[in-house]
Amino acid sequence: MKKISKRYSNEAIIKNRKNNYLLWLKKVKDKYPNKFDYSFTENQYKTQKFPKIEIICKDHGKIKITPDKHVQDKGGGCKKCGLLIRSETRLNNQEKIFFDFFNKKFLNKLIICSEYKGSHKIIKVKCLIHPNSEEDKTTPNNLMHGKAFGCNLCARENNIKASRLKLVDVHKYFDDILPPHVKIINVFFDSKSNQSKILIDCKYDGVQPVTKGYLTRRDHYCPKCGLRFTGYAGTRIEKLLYEEVVSREIYICLIKIKVDNIYSLKIGVTSRAIEKRYSDNLIKIIFIKKLPEIQSLIIEELIKRKFVKLCFDKRILLNGVRKGKRWVGDTECFKLKYQKQILGELNKIMREIKKGNIDFKKIAKEMMPFTGHI
Repeated sequence: MKKISKRYSNEAIIKNRKNNYLLWLKKVKDKYPNKFDYSFTENQYKTQKFPKIEIICKDHGKIKITPDKHVQDKGGGCKKCGLLIRSETRLNNQEKIFFDFFNKKFLNKLIICSEYKGSHKIIKVKCLIHPNSEEDKTTPNNLMHGKAFGCNLCARENNIKASRLKLVDVHKYFDDILPPHVKIINVFFDSKSNQSKILIDCKYDGVQPVTKGYLTRRDHYCPKCGLRFTGYAGTRIEKLLYEEVVSREIYICLIKIKVDNIYSLKIGVTSRAIEKRYSDNLIKIIFIKKLPEIQSLIIEELIKRKFVKLCFDKRILLNGVRKGKRWVGDTECFKLKYQKQILGELNKIMREIKKGNIDFKKIAKEMMPFTGHI
C-alpha cells in the first residue's frame, strides 16, 4: 500500500480519518435526521474540506459536496432544499411584518379566522365591532396597503362618518399614533369630493390635505414622506431591516450637475463610480463617502427631509415634465446657493458617525415602521 504521509503511518492516518468521519456522521445525522442517505460517504471521506463526497437527498437526489459545507449550507448543500428553506424564511419574515401591523391597526377590531399562507393569499377575518356579521375574505396585502376594512359594515360606517369630521375627534383618534414629525392642524369639508379632509403639517414637507382613510391605512401619515419610499430606496431599506439580504458599501455624494443647461445640486447614492453614474451631467463632486448601504440610504433621506422645504430645486423636474421625459433623480435636486449648508450638514453627520452617536436601524424603523412590500 502506498504511504499516505511521510510523518505518520498509514494505520494512524486511517484510524484518525475513521474517528473524524464517525464524529462528522453523528453531527450531520443529528442536524438532518432522516433527511440524507450517507451510504457512499465512508469510503470517500478523507478530510472536512477535501474531497467532495456523494450524499443522497431523499427528496431531490444525489449531490456532491465537501463534508464541512454539508454541515454549514442551508439545506445541507441540496439546492432545492436550500431554496425551500429560504422561501420559508421569507414567508416567516413576511408573516411577522403582517402580524406586527395587524396587532397595531386591527387588534380590537378584527380577528383572523384562517391560516396565513402569503401576502396575496386569501385569509378570513371576523369583525369584533359587528359580531353578528359574516366572516369577510381579504388578503394581508389589502389590509396593509389597500382599502380593506375586513368588514363591510365597518366600511359603510366609515364612509358615512368620513363625510363630516370634528377636529376634537380627529385629535383623539390620531394624536397617539402619529409620528413626531406629523401634526394635525385643522379639519375642513371638501365639497368637490363630498368628504371631510384633515390638514396635516409635516415637519419636512409642510401642510397637506389628507383623508381620514389615508391616515388610518397609510404608515407614513404624510403623502410626500410615503412617496419618497415607494421606489428603490424604501424597498431596499425594508429588505435590509427585515429580510436576510447581503448589505454592501455604496457611495453617498453631493454633486453639481447640469441638465439641459440647468445647473443644480444633487444628493444621491450609487454603487458605481460617480463619474460613470452621472457622466453626461456631472460638473463637480462636492462631497463623497463610501458607507454601509443602510447608512448611505438613510443619510440621503435625512438630507432631503431637512432641506426639501428650504431649497428644493424644481426646475429640472418641471423641465422634464414639459418635455415629456424626466431626468432620473430630479426629485433630489437643491438650489446651488445652499451648497454650504448642505455640505455642513453632511460633515456634521460624518462626525456623529465617527463618534458612534447615530443608530441608523432605529432611524430607519422610525421613518418606515410598516412599509414592507410583502
